[in-house]
Amino acid sequence: MLDKKVLLNNLITLKKVNSKLLDILVKNIDRIEENLEILLKGDDFDVVLNSTRLENIKQKARNKVENLEKAVGVIWTHTMKINYPQELIDLADNLNPPKDKLIKNTEALIIMGTIPFFHIEYLLKNKEKYFPSLKQVIIYEPRIELIYLFMLSVDIDKLAKEAKINLTFSYNKETLVQHMLLYFTIFSFVSYLKSYEDAHIKEIEQEMIKLYEMKTVTIPYEHALLRVKHLKDMIKLPEIRYLLGIKSPRELKNTPVVIVGSGPSLDDSIETLKKIKDRVIIVALTTAVKTLIENGITPDFATIADAQENMVRFLEGLKDEDLKKAYIFSAIFTEAEFTEKFKEGLIFNYGQLKHLLNIRDRIKVNIESGATVLNTTFSLLTQMGFSRFYLFGVDLGTKYKDKLHTYGYTGRSEVDKRLLEEAKIELEGNYGGIVITRQDYYVSKIVFEEQIKKARQKNKKLKIYNFSDGARIEGTEAGTEEALKALKKIDKKSIIKKIRGLFKKEDVYILESEKSYVKKEILPYFDSLIKSLSETSDTAEFIRLLEGFELWSIYRKHYSDIIFNNEAFAKIQTTLKILKLVDEEKKKYIISNYRDYILEVIRQMRLIAQEIIS
Repeated sequence: MLDKKVLLNNLITLKKVNSKLLDILVKNIDRIEENLEILLKGDDFDVVLNSTRLENIKQKARNKVENLEKAVGVIWTHTMKINYPQELIDLADNLNPPKDKLIKNTEALIIMGTIPFFHIEYLLKNKEKYFPSLKQVIIYEPRIELIYLFMLSVDIDKLAKEAKINLTFSYNKETLVQHMLLYFTIFSFVSYLKSYEDAHIKEIEQEMIKLYEMKTVTIPYEHALLRVKHLKDMIKLPEIRYLLGIKSPRELKNTPVVIVGSGPSLDDSIETLKKIKDRVIIVALTTAVKTLIENGITPDFATIADAQENMVRFLEGLKDEDLKKAYIFSAIFTEAEFTEKFKEGLIFNYGQLKHLLNIRDRIKVNIESGATVLNTTFSLLTQMGFSRFYLFGVDLGTKYKDKLHTYGYTGRSEVDKRLLEEAKIELEGNYGGIVITRQDYYVSKIVFEEQIKKARQKNKKLKIYNFSDGARIEGTEAGTEEALKALKKIDKKSIIKKIRGLFKKEDVYILESEKSYVKKEILPYFDSLIKSLSETSDTAEFIRLLEGFELWSIYRKHYSDIIFNNEAFAKIQTTLKILKLVDEEKKKYIISNYRDYILEVIRQMRLIAQEIIS
């Protein structure tokens, strides 16, 4: 049942794989054991922990296994709905796979909670019966006392070896979220097991579903390729500085900062912004710059995080001398031509591309990503120390039937007509009414609300006034005249100087060791895979090769994100999902008719790797 030898083995394992958790556990063992009582009951036992009695542990574990389908949740949707063969979309839409079939195909399992302990051991020991495709498992338990009991019950290293899985244990919610995002990116089939129900586990379940919604918004393959191309161009620019770490100037704490988006309500806020521009630092999101400058408002900073081509179209018609008055916060993977237009480029976001660079070990800043530039900008500004925010034009949707952006958005009429066709989600308005929005804006809103929640945990004085007449954003207050009256004139020149001082001049280049890894490891694998997929006539072998590719991509370090976290990989995932769920005849049909399509998608990912060394 509960065995101190098992505990010792687990502590040795934790020392290798999760030393932080080991430290927490060791520090708390005496306290836990003082409040712990084990009551034997024949072949079963009860646990009394902090005066709470947990009865019939082994029986509860058996019940959990017997009612597995009820305890397991499956996360199923085929990822690709656009830029994918319509025949395959229709086929996936009509699959409606039964839950037990999805469970059988589970490749990654998220276990929420440990009690009653033994069900986890039994399920994983009998993996071939319950989860025959399982490769990765993370066990999450937020209560250190229950971790201790689990460590007394189950030898995790022995279990992982017997089940032939990669098993991770997490006490930390942030680590769990990282693994969830990885699983949703890499694996075709992910399931979760709720060991017990409480408010926290339900909250984790809801957050997981939101994260999955985020991961269904994948970046186009072209953008993934452009990220590498843009990086190579950006590091050649002379007027560029790099953010390596942030030591927040105390002056920023009480400095009001305005984030300006390109939502349609910006047009009605111009006069207000003119009145307050000397009392705030103005940060314009990429597509809001034109509207501001055309109305005589020069932002102190612009910001860009989008890897698209021809982003300079959003500056169309603006004079060079006006743009040269503003600095630009730029992600290193964005278009260099856009950044060159401004006074100076301030590189603040590197993503996983930082691992390619000679300065990688000195980059200590970690900017959160999201569906829009709003998310990365807010992450940067809060890390800088700003705590008073004013939002204008951050609509994240629209109340209008004919516009989604400010009038200054280049090509608005044509673009908005197309985008509004995709705006199917209804949200509550910041000042009442209904706002409609697209999936990517909705995801950005979810991410932003979570960012606000986290920022407020660190800074109880965080205030965010939302003057945008768009979607209501949880954690913000609808802006009022009284909030604006409190603004006083600030020494903008001094504050801008301190912000710029956080960024350093550096000689930056791609490491030869990274180029060598791509030449010797990444490209040869792609070439071998393409050859094998081209030649095999065996259906099972074709699927096995795609499964191997999916698994191989996980262990490519930062290249998992650089090369595979995009629409091309999602197409392979979706095809693999379909192949695993259809009958033998349809498998043969898909491989016969879409082999060339699959090979072309894989070649696209190979081009990203090739671009690193070219």
